[in-house]
Amino acid sequence: MLSLLCVLTTLVAVHATYSIVATDATTRQVGGAGATCLNNTDVFEALYVSVPNRTVLHTQGLLLPRNSPILIAAKDKMMNSSFTGDDLDDILNTMKELDKDIWAPEWWQGEGIPAVDLRQYGIANFASSSAYTGGRLTGLYAELFKDYDTEEYDVGGSVTTANGHSMMYHALGNIVSEGTVDFLAEGFSSSSSDDLAERLMAAMSSVVAGKAGDLRCLNADGSSTSATGAYLRVDNADGTQFVHLNIIGDFTTEPVERLQKEFDEWRASVGKLGPSEAPSEA
Repeated sequence: MLSLLCVLTTLVAVHATYSIVATDATTRQVGGAGATCLNNTDVFEALYVSVPNRTVLHTQGLLLPRNSPILIAAKDKMMNSSFTGDDLDDILNTMKELDKDIWAPEWWQGEGIPAVDLRQYGIANFASSSAYTGGRLTGLYAELFKDYDTEEYDVGGSVTTANGHSMMYHALGNIVSEGTVDFLAEGFSSSSSDDLAERLMAAMSSVVAGKAGDLRCLNADGSSTSATGAYLRVDNADGTQFVHLNIIGDFTTEPVERLQKEFDEWRASVGKLGPSEAPSEA
């Protein structure tokens, strides 16, 4: 019984999450959006790492503290990357190598789990995208909650818009319903917009439209939301914020619908402006 209590307590640090990272080589913007089912949790602070004009990274699953040496090393490599797919793989391999001797608590029947097996990362620069999904995320939830229908998956790609914007993206999710990650990817890639922020919003809204999302919220008594909190962020090349929206919610409302409402209000206030014209924050 004590072992199970330790498991349930420590699981707070394991985000079941769906998210997407993306870049626009034309505007030199980087950004991401994501959602999770943890009450009153700031998912932006938990996931988002960027080096404007270069690379964007999401860290989910078993969370890394923002001052983790693993993240510090990753960000250093992001700052010195040269925009190739090999650079992204080097960043992810460095993160995994630094993580290999870290063990999660003895969660299940006295068995320790390598922390790297419970992480999930998605990363993109202006030339490529990549991801890593730990192999024990599915097994942990299946053992604890006898839920074998979760999805731990990632998919990436590129799109060229009608006006020639070249964008990279990578969608990822863990402990989510089947199809969640594909909804993210399809929402982003099928949008007709030249605007990175609008495509990220379309990706998130596609999950809700598909009645997909974080299984903990979808299966919760009295809740049919895809998550509790959600965010959307795009950084300009000069390091200013093009847009930053962050919903820290509970189980009472659908956070992606609230995110869409705030996005529409923000978009109406700035109009159809490019990143060099829209108001930004330092």
